[in-house]
Amino acid sequence: MGSKILFTLFGEPGLLVIAGVSGFADVDPVTLSAARLAGTGVSVNDAAMAILLAGAANLITKMTVPVLLGGRRFGVQLAATGALALAAGAAVFFSTVPK
Repeated sequence: MGSKILFTLFGEPGLLVIAGVSGFADVDPVTLSAARLAGTGVSVNDAAMAILLAGAANLITKMTVPVLLGGRRFGVQLAATGALALAAGAAVFFSTVPK
């Protein structure tokens, strides 16, 4: 609901803002909203970018506590793994975007 309202008012930037902010808490609602909006006023690329952004924000949230509690060595390993996962998602996104 919020995704559709912000997209209607502000276009792609509104959708990306709500995806980024919501992604810190949970990525599932953003994924469902973006998937529903894709092709109905929101381009598939914009919806995919919103999902990728929400996933990145959620990854930061999920890594914060383990990094703080696990120490520097664990934090570096976890951050490297998270960065690889995010890079893989971005590679898939950018390899499928029509040119």
